[in-house]
Amino acid sequence: MEIDQWSSTFCGLIKSQREYTHSLVGWFRLSLFHCHAKNHLTTFDICSLCEELQLTVDRVPGEVASEGIKNFLTMVQAIIAQQEEEHNQEKRAQRGSESF
Repeated sequence: MEIDQWSSTFCGLIKSQREYTHSLVGWFRLSLFHCHAKNHLTTFDICSLCEELQLTVDRVPGEVASEGIKNFLTMVQAIIAQQEEEHNQEKRAQRGSESF
């Protein structure tokens, strides 16, 4: 179903964003490590910004949202099953009334 694809894509997106952010922060740390001491304040500001970005991305409730999507899928499947059962009962009732 499309909802399965949506859930899978969402989880992949969250994972990719976390990996990208970790790589970016790591690259900044390595790059800024080689900067001169005269730019220490600017380097500190950039490092602080990168660390805050990484913490924010790590706190994204991907698991909670993923569970919500899965619960939504379960509800949709239950509704579909109920509709199919009602449709089958309606067919049986029509066949029963035609035979009388």
